[in-house]
Amino acid sequence: MTVGLHDFINLSSKESYGWIESNWPKEYYKGSFAHVPEARWNNPMSAKDLPLYPNFHSAIIGLFKLRWQEQYQNIPSEVKIMIPDYRARITALRIGSSSVVLQAEGGVEDLSKTAAKFFVSSKQGPSTSDELSFEDGIAEFEVEDRPLEIYTELVSSVDGSKIDSRRFNYRGYITDDVQYDDLTIELDDIIRGGENENVEFKLLYNSTAPHKVLESVVSFANTDGGIIIIGVDDNGNIKGVERNNTKSIRSQITHYCDPPPRVEIGMQEVERIGKKIVYIRIPKGDNPPYTLLGHGIYVRHGSSDTHPRRSEFDKLSKGIDF
Repeated sequence: MTVGLHDFINLSSKESYGWIESNWPKEYYKGSFAHVPEARWNNPMSAKDLPLYPNFHSAIIGLFKLRWQEQYQNIPSEVKIMIPDYRARITALRIGSSSVVLQAEGGVEDLSKTAAKFFVSSKQGPSTSDELSFEDGIAEFEVEDRPLEIYTELVSSVDGSKIDSRRFNYRGYITDDVQYDDLTIELDDIIRGGENENVEFKLLYNSTAPHKVLESVVSFANTDGGIIIIGVDDNGNIKGVERNNTKSIRSQITHYCDPPPRVEIGMQEVERIGKKIVYIRIPKGDNPPYTLLGHGIYVRHGSSDTHPRRSEFDKLSKGIDF
């Protein structure tokens, strides 16, 4: 039987694709069998010396421990191969006012055979590092100003090959292992930049109609992450908030979002006008699709939250970026 491989993706330790998951960096291949009819959802799975399953869905979960959504009725004859890279992986990215710290752990190799490389953009412009060695699992790159955009790689110091990577953009693209010395970095600058695919402004938070904000929470979690700033109108004018309702917001996110995504919530004064705003920072979720109870699933298109198209919903259910 012939298998044709027609898709290849290199994934970091924080990324997933399809039904196969691993917390290590990996290579992902997808292919298909030639001239094999599609299996049907309701076909019993029975063979000598193998467990009995009433249908394909039960067999997939029972034998391979893979995610599989019950709404799929036709099972394509595909092959998906994931090859984890157990050499090493990134465990955290810490961002300070003038430095970036990459934290990693070794796998089958210790970190003496790896190095860190950085690209960092700030208001002073871009800067790059040489290959930096790890000491006690940490590599640090000092910069002249607060980092606004970061791309970093964990590489082999033997042959230079990429092992793992992380991205950060202060306007919204983050993962849940990014840590900040100051969670309120550059909020005033984000507001000046306006709404986009990673930034949403809300004039107020009404606890009796929380869905107007929570739609954006699940939208960011389902797409590429982002930040919601409360106390700012659609034109970027800072009106401020009268009270600190961060606890109420967190409680309603937990109650109405299924599953509840990870969030960072805080309150900050915008010094140039002396008004306070509330921010909700949402990293891209690792367990989509995220749903707002009573309202459905949302994804981010430009500066709008919309219900996903069927093709987008299929990809969300499979854990595939779109």
